[in-house]
Parts: sequence; C-alpha cells; structure tokens
Amino acid sequence: PGAAVRAAVGAVGGIARFVRPGETVLVKPNIGWDRTPEQGANTDPRVVAEVVRLCLEEARAARVLVADVPVHDAERVRERSGIGEAARKAGAEVLVPPGPGFVLARLGGVVLDAWEVFAPMLWADRLINVPVVKDHGLTRLTCGLKNAYGLLGGTRARLHQQINQSIVDLSIAFRPTLTVVDATRVMLRNGPTGGRLDDVAPVGAIAAGTDAVALDAWGATLLGVDPGQVPHVVLAESRGLGSIREGAGPIEEIRAGA
Repeated sequence: PGAAVRAAVGAVGGIARFVRPGETVLVKPNIGWDRTPEQGANTDPRVVAEVVRLCLEEARAARVLVADVPVHDAERVRERSGIGEAARKAGAEVLVPPGPGFVLARLGGVVLDAWEVFAPMLWADRLINVPVVKDHGLTRLTCGLKNAYGLLGGTRARLHQQINQSIVDLSIAFRPTLTVVDATRVMLRNGPTGGRLDDVAPVGAIAAGTDAVALDAWGATLLGVDPGQVPHVVLAESRGLGSIREGAGPIEEIRAGA
C-alpha cells in the first residue's frame, strides 16, 4: 500500500504540489470504529503512515496532525485500528477527543450553519483527506465526501434526517487540498461498522486526486453501485464540487503491485 500511495500521489503531481515547506498539514483518515485493520472499517494504517511520510520527508511540512472524532471509544479506536502507532512512527501527532477540544465554527451551510468542529481542523494550512471505501447503511457509500463528518463534534446523529445535504455542506466548508482514497480492503456489506471478515474484499487499490466527486464515484463502482444512485454524490456534483463523469478531474488509480 505504501508504494501505491506514492505512485498515485506522484501521478497527480507529487506531494510538493499540495504541501509547502513549513506548513501544518491535517491528515484526516477514518478512525471511527473499534475494529482491526483486517476488518476494513477504518483507513489502513499503512496508507495513513505513507501520507504522513510524504508530507514530512518530501514536502518538508513542519507538522503533521492525524485527527478524527471516533464513534467508538476514542483512545481504544486509535490504537486498535493500528493508526495511532503507525502515524506516530511516521512522525505525526495523533489527536482524538478529548485532546484539544472543539470550537464552535460558522460553516454557512443549508443544514450545517454553526457547529462544533474538532479544533485541529482550524490549525492546519492544508487538509489531506484519507478515507476508506465502505458500504453505508444510510448513505449507501462512505468515501471522501462523508469522511469530513469525522471532524464534527456534538450529536452528529441529529444530522441524519438531512444526511445528504449535511455531507455536502461540510464538503463545501472543508475542501481538502488532496484526497487519497484507501481501497486496499473494501467493505462491501454491513457498513460502516462491519466486523465480519467476509464483508471485506481485498481490492488492493489506491486513488488520489483533487475531484472529490470523481473519487466518490470511483469508490461507488468498487461496491457495484451506480454513482448516479448515491444522493450525496449527485448533490455534490450539482453544487460544483466535482463531476461524476469518468476523467472529469485529476484522479489517478494505482493497484498495489502494479
């Protein structure tokens, strides 16, 4: 996976296109669930670590923060996912609640107007989104667009009645500099929590790009889902966040071992 991350990021211009020397970078993986890496509920720790190394070693970032607001017990998730140890060894600071706390931010969305945001988001010069591709019982797909949910505090379940609009609101407020999608293991069923190894397929792919909609559309195809049938992806396209059409934006898929 590490080599695939480097190849994919290199194919869209290299990390120095997205991060400048001396900057603070927030790397946002999915660290939501009390699951092992093999269960595919969180971003693969090897993918997260490679993104951290690229930022520090090649782009010469001053500081890399790996941050998320887990659904399950935060400290347990950080370690059982493998991301805590892998990111620290790569040189990052790994932040989960209670950590630095939350800040009430004006997001200006249709649903998400003012909401509590995990404070590290407001410290960063650059945001690199590192989601995992999964089935989701409510939205059918969770990938890059929905991954920003993990920067919110408060009672996120309150947003579920207008989930598609709230995803797009957040995607407009927090636009990543770069997205690196982990499809090394893809959860095909019973997402987003999973737990059964037979729900997970070893796809062995990484995609990188700047078109958030195109990347989610690519993720949907790995689940056998028509992207045009995923409401938040369609709504994001209508709001100018990218294009579902193949080849619409800079996106590069690399298969591990290719």
